[in-house]
Amino acid sequence: MGLLVGGSERAGRLTQKRNRLEALKKRLIAQNTDIHYVVGLRESEIAGSKYDLEHQNELDSLSNLTKLLDSKKAVMVALLDSEIASLGIQIIAEINASKNEV
Repeated sequence: MGLLVGGSERAGRLTQKRNRLEALKKRLIAQNTDIHYVVGLRESEIAGSKYDLEHQNELDSLSNLTKLLDSKKAVMVALLDSEIASLGIQIIAEINASKNEV
């Protein structure tokens, strides 16, 4: 009976860890990676193609940064998915091992 309880405790700890990772994944997915660029009055009063080009370059840079953040977010979600799946397998193995030891 002690082995069953030990296996159940290990499975319980693994389940808690998996639940924490699932909550973290949920928060990460909900996180917005959009970057909003607000032009102040002074900047919008500047005229000329040189400044228009600079403004466009800034917008392009922000767009690229948003894409990079989205990419990193997707990688992190995939890593969390992998770890969560691995923990699920470990939980099942612990439960089965504790049943077999009895």
